[in-house]
Amino acid sequence: ILQTIKSVDIGNGATEICDYAFYGCDSLESVSIPESVSKIGTFAFSQCLSLAEINVDGTNPNYESDENGVLFTEGKTELIQYPANNAATAYSVPDSVKVICDDAFRHSENLAEISLPEGLEEIGDEAFYASGIKTVTLPSSVSSIGKDAFGWCFSLESIFVDDGNSNYSNDENGVLFTKY
Repeated sequence: ILQTIKSVDIGNGATEICDYAFYGCDSLESVSIPESVSKIGTFAFSQCLSLAEINVDGTNPNYESDENGVLFTEGKTELIQYPANNAATAYSVPDSVKVICDDAFRHSENLAEISLPEGLEEIGDEAFYASGIKTVTLPSSVSSIGKDAFGWCFSLESIFVDDGNSNYSNDENGVLFTKY
């Protein structure tokens, strides 16, 4: 039945969205999260290839969304999920984001250009897996890049690393290397 749902409006009073709750729900296009939700499990909206927006009630003290329908922890310190079917071809991650969670941009094939903020510290496992991004510039603050973070990014031409990054570098061809 989950494979036919296009929109989910989680009722106020619900406190938790479990791990993998909507994982792989290909028909899901939009989700509304009420003020009462205090926990969203791992990969709750991952692999939802039609998902275009996640909207969090503005009074929720734990989570928020932006005008692009992107899901964050409150204060936008962690980017949890970018909707895979968002029509935007470019996105600037807010300056407040310190962590891009596992699978956050997975299958975001429309997304060709991403701007990462100075202050970003961690990119999770498979964060950009199978995304449409063409180039990435990593700020000096990135200290951790997860397994297969850029795996299956067939459009990816190069990764550039800020010279001040003490953990990563790139060569003249835009190939990413660790410094340790």
